[in-house]
Amino acid sequence: MTSLADKFASRLAQLTPFGKRDDDPLTSLKTATRWLEKLPVGAAFKCQEAILGALRRFNENSSQYTKDRLAIFMMLDEKSRDLQDTLVLQYLRNPRMSRQVESRLWHAVYGLYWEIARGYHAFVLHLSRDAGKATQEEPIPLITLRAIRAFGQLLKWHAIRYLPPGEKLWLRLHNLYRIAESGGFKRQSQLAYPDDTAPCNCETAYLHTLMLDLANTGTLYPKQLDLVDRWLCCCHGMLRLDDQFDENAHNFTID
Repeated sequence: MTSLADKFASRLAQLTPFGKRDDDPLTSLKTATRWLEKLPVGAAFKCQEAILGALRRFNENSSQYTKDRLAIFMMLDEKSRDLQDTLVLQYLRNPRMSRQVESRLWHAVYGLYWEIARGYHAFVLHLSRDAGKATQEEPIPLITLRAIRAFGQLLKWHAIRYLPPGEKLWLRLHNLYRIAESGGFKRQSQLAYPDDTAPCNCETAYLHTLMLDLANTGTLYPKQLDLVDRWLCCCHGMLRLDDQFDENAHNFTID
């Protein structure tokens, strides 16, 4: 027979805040590393789904913006990249897949990009809240760049499924660039991820998304849109956003 004390202890354990259990992957960087190492090898969808779930719980229960929590979030983001690339390839290479499979893959890919964008966006807003703090906080340029790229992917995957992008996505993207501009690091060259082959900056990442949107006529197949996205990576050196309009030099403007 279960005692009243045992029942109370069991109920208390259910109410324990996320991140306090010893077996929770987000308790610490060490715990998260061990958890990632135990994910099944060769099961891309299952592993991506597990990391997506962890990132979602991280964002839904996050009230502390510490360096340790940011380090955990960044590691989960980095570890998810190969898995995400695998699912993206599956989606783009199988245009004749069933509607159910297409929906499942799209929501998995989009869901991960959303949680990554959502998490970095929250950290950027928190760290740059005070005037002038953006230039003093070392991680802000990097996480702002990652956030801009993640929002760019969200807009791309809206286009891939012929969905309207939504005003909120654009507003958040514009605001992230504004933070980079006001913080003085919009052209700070850096590797967004350790496995990147070339450095990037917030300005080129922002302009990359704007140019992809210009190229999106609503008639491109998903694979064609992805190809344009890859081509734009070769044009980063030619992309530049100036403060003043020059009709002899500029082709597009943004308010």
